[in-house]
Amino acid sequence: MKKCLLCSEDFSGRADKKFCGDACRNAYNYDKLYLHEKKIKPIYYTLRRNRMTLAKLMNCEGVTISEMARNGFNFDFATHRRTREEVEETFCFDYGFRFVNAEKVEIIKD
Repeated sequence: MKKCLLCSEDFSGRADKKFCGDACRNAYNYDKLYLHEKKIKPIYYTLRRNRMTLAKLMNCEGVTISEMARNGFNFDFATHRRTREEVEETFCFDYGFRFVNAEKVEIIKD
């Protein structure tokens, strides 16, 4: 006899069976996914908001850091960075920015 991973009930069946039934299997996998998603969701929403902010400001001239922050951009979150022509570019998915000077940025699309 084996014990169910979720409810610890004894059950019989195939050698590789881990749960007493579909309800326990589904509940176990849902809980596992929920905990994983719970950690990722806030980060994903921040990255998505950053991307939307960059897309919104894409065609604006002379975008400042404070303007980006006012529009909801969080400078602590980015998907990747790269260096081109000795200038670091910071991206949120396909939109990014590079510093023109200490206060202004140029928004770019990859």
